[in-house]
Amino acid sequence: MEHKYLQSLFSLGPIDKGAFALNAEVAAIFCLAEGRRKKKSFLSSKEEKLVVLWKANYPIYVMQWLDRSILFDGLGLISENVLYRDIIDLKQFEKELSTISKVGPLRAFLTKHTKTFSDFKGTRNMRINNIISKQLLLSEMTGFIQKSSFRTPDKNTAVIFRVDKQMIDQIFSDICDLMEQVDAGLESLEKISKSLRSSTDRAIQKVLDDKQKDFEKLNQELENLKPIVKNKIDEIQKKQKEDIQNITEAMKKDTDAIFEKKTRYEKEVKKTNRLEDESNAEKKALSQRGDGIGEEYWSKQSNKNKDLAADLMKAIKTSLEKIEKIQFRFNASLKRLNEKFEKEIRNEEARVINLETKRDAESDMKDMIINELEHRNSLISSQISKLCESKQKDKAKFIEMSTSWSPEKNCVILIPLYLAKYENGDKTRYEVFAPAIVKSYASFKKARRAFTSLESKLSHLLTPVGPQFEAFLTKGFGDLITNNRKFEDTILESSSKINLFKEYGRGKLFGNGMDILKNEGWLTNQEYKKMLFGLNLAFKLAPLDDPDFEIEESKKPPPK
Repeated sequence: MEHKYLQSLFSLGPIDKGAFALNAEVAAIFCLAEGRRKKKSFLSSKEEKLVVLWKANYPIYVMQWLDRSILFDGLGLISENVLYRDIIDLKQFEKELSTISKVGPLRAFLTKHTKTFSDFKGTRNMRINNIISKQLLLSEMTGFIQKSSFRTPDKNTAVIFRVDKQMIDQIFSDICDLMEQVDAGLESLEKISKSLRSSTDRAIQKVLDDKQKDFEKLNQELENLKPIVKNKIDEIQKKQKEDIQNITEAMKKDTDAIFEKKTRYEKEVKKTNRLEDESNAEKKALSQRGDGIGEEYWSKQSNKNKDLAADLMKAIKTSLEKIEKIQFRFNASLKRLNEKFEKEIRNEEARVINLETKRDAESDMKDMIINELEHRNSLISSQISKLCESKQKDKAKFIEMSTSWSPEKNCVILIPLYLAKYENGDKTRYEVFAPAIVKSYASFKKARRAFTSLESKLSHLLTPVGPQFEAFLTKGFGDLITNNRKFEDTILESSSKINLFKEYGRGKLFGNGMDILKNEGWLTNQEYKKMLFGLNLAFKLAPLDDPDFEIEESKKPPPK
């Protein structure tokens, strides 16, 4: 993996002339650092010494990923919690589903897995160290990187921190593995959803085909049965009519015979009544004549006729009772006969009705099976869709953790920053200055008086790329060097070799830069002299063997 460092576009902009050179940049950073050095006050009898001004390079690993790239913090100041959702092992589900070819087993399978996916809980948090994933920070950082030019480090480049590249590669590999798992899980879920839909559609089509075949078969049976039933009913009704006629005729015959006897009895009653009347008349006549023997004779004849009439009346009554019984038995027989034939007719009609009911019931049952298949499939598909959505969110989260900018190949980008070390007795303090892009200050000249302090003017000049980016470097790096003694010792060991106050030619570097700031109006004469004093103080802390000791020496004309 190649290493590159960034040359910031310290440009005044197209409407201004010239460029903000490196020596002006270094001088401006020194002025900011000097301005933040704590002086004597009523709370302190000592003032800090600015002993180190160090220009370092902060390592950012850039790894190509898809058509994007992932940025890693080389010093491990950042970690990110990633929400990852596992999915169940779908192989058994797929295997079981693939063996089902009939509707019944599929219904049982769908019923069995109705809650398989809804009951699944597979969310877990994973910590990924070193990854830079906050969108604001990524945006500001990539914006800064894209506006800067890349250069290969040389001997004059600030120290490259020793970063565990193997660890970065492992983290990147883990992220790629997670992404592959997300894609594989998403692919499996989508495959299962399609297979489930396909199996359900085949089952539904099978039920529809069976429904159509059964309907046509039963409908044909129904059409064949209808004329048979009609003929049978016709026969039953004909037999009913014949039987009714037979019992009616039998009843009439018996009734007529009794009626004949009754009529004969009635005639004889009339006759006996007449004979009785005649006997009574004779009896009366003989009685008037005093013929006792004749009277007794006709009296006996009268009683005889009277008794005979009474017997005949009883016979008539008996005949009437027989006629009523015959009528009663006829009505009962007729009722039983009608009920019998009506039952037979209903039984025949029921054959048609039952077949129609069976046809419709089987059709309804097929519809119920189709609805059940659709419902069960919908329940499971809905759960799978939710899991797919969660997987899509996981995928989107990983995409959001990357940036659309991508280099030609993997590299380490060294982002420049400045570190100032202050000492006050045995106390040590650090100030970190992030990379900055110089604003165009043509309009600033018109309102320069609004900036009352040197720091406010220089802070306006060296505008940070963004607050997230600035805080990441200044606060993150500052906290690391303050709280990590091992890291601080490493920095101190390295900074002893690359302290700008000990650089060869430092007088010219800082002196020219200070002159640019003064000539451009960023430093007043008083501020200029004050900064030169602080600069000389910082230089005096450097080794005495440096030929470029005093800044004033750099301003003397060279010997002729």
